[in-house]
Amino acid sequence: MAKKRYEYSTPSIQGVLTLMSEEAKSLVIRTPGLRTPPPFQGVFPALFAIDVVTRNMSKNNPSFDHKAVTAAVESRLSGLEEEFKTELERLETLAKNESVNELAKFTSPIDYSYEITTPQIKRAANLIGALDYMVQLVDTLWLHGVVSQDDANNHKARHTKLLAKAFRNLISTGFAARKKAFEEKTPEAIETQNDIMKVEAEVAAKIAAEEAADADDDDTVEPVEEPAKEAVTA
Repeated sequence: MAKKRYEYSTPSIQGVLTLMSEEAKSLVIRTPGLRTPPPFQGVFPALFAIDVVTRNMSKNNPSFDHKAVTAAVESRLSGLEEEFKTELERLETLAKNESVNELAKFTSPIDYSYEITTPQIKRAANLIGALDYMVQLVDTLWLHGVVSQDDANNHKARHTKLLAKAFRNLISTGFAARKKAFEEKTPEAIETQNDIMKVEAEVAAKIAAEEAADADDDDTVEPVEEPAKEAVTA
């Protein structure tokens, strides 16, 4: 009888994002017209890989500077957090000065569940929430006639692209960490590889479920009633 491989316990917290805007939703789910996986679904395994790989490397190699790697990720996230905080404060001040008190509501919000396995994943999710609130403020100002539709659209697109680009950069860093992990064959490295593959499998299953749901939606065609035929009189 084969000996069962020992599995280490790792902590996690279930997180939920309630998102209203299409801009924020496009970062976490496959929206119409999006052919590649949403950025956040790639950030999740990337940040996990960066964390576990650098921590394990520092244990096995005292000269490896784990803090330098995590500091680079921290710096990227902190820069985004500060930029979004400043812009949200500006928009809130503009709304207050224009006596805008009621925020716009959206017709189709979603709840997106994800797993928090590192603090950085939670911070990345919070940035998506900040983008969602920013879009709500911009749309509110547009509906009140404070900003033009073109200015509102440009503002939303610019900040959505900014966040998506930052996520792609983190994904590239995660790919490099993953490659490093799979170059080694020590028992510790194999354990790290198994952890990474487990997270990747979970993300892949989530993406597959969303694609299946999209396919079901595409196959569901509402019946079209034929117009009543008028009687033909001689």
